[in-house]
Amino acid sequence: MEDRMKGTGPAHEGDRLIAADATPWLPMNASTRFRLLRCSRETGQTTLMLKIAAGTRAPAHTHFGASEYLVLSGTMELDGGELAGGVTARAGDYGYEATGAVHGETFFPEETVLYFTRYGPSATIGENQQILSVLDWKRLSELQAEGLAQLGGT
Repeated sequence: MEDRMKGTGPAHEGDRLIAADATPWLPMNASTRFRLLRCSRETGQTTLMLKIAAGTRAPAHTHFGASEYLVLSGTMELDGGELAGGVTARAGDYGYEATGAVHGETFFPEETVLYFTRYGPSATIGENQQILSVLDWKRLSELQAEGLAQLGGT
């Protein structure tokens, strides 16, 4: 990941500019790739881009922190999409998901790219609301390190 803010003066200390297009897409799972743009262990906030393959069905999940997303391309259907009383987000749409929100399956009928900021972890859940897995800043950092190692990077 190229950080182009290196060498800026003290008034800009802590600022970052990432060349996102030069950042590789790394595997999150079989149908999703990601670019981790920012990760804060202090707050748990993460900012990433997601590229989800057409036909992907993401399992039910809950948010332990709020999330915001912008659909850059494609379509995302939460809870069955608008025809089933859920939400259908299309290219150009912005969404906010509150802390504590619980979503059923999310379907991606076409390849979809999202810009996503997470203010805390999320968890996939089973039929009885039991937690099956947690995705937080630490796990995203691990996935990034694993993906870069596969590419021969650091």
